[in-house]
Amino acid sequence: MYPWVPAIAYATVFAGWLVLLRPLHSLDFLEIAALTAIALPVALLAEYPNFRWIDDDFLMTIAPLLVLAPVLIAFSALP
Repeated sequence: MYPWVPAIAYATVFAGWLVLLRPLHSLDFLEIAALTAIALPVALLAEYPNFRWIDDDFLMTIAPLLVLAPVLIAFSALP
């Protein structure tokens, strides 16, 4: 059941936080779904490398943030 259970949990938590924080930003639900679809595979791929000097759970959080930062900048530039 490995990538499905973490994938569903990650997508639910990520999208849930974006929906709960919706009053603080101007993202609509399609943009939230797009960000979730981008962040999910990045988070799962960040868990695969076995680095001794960095935790994979930390990478599952930071890697999607690093990928989503330019995407959010592009979203904010759209009219």
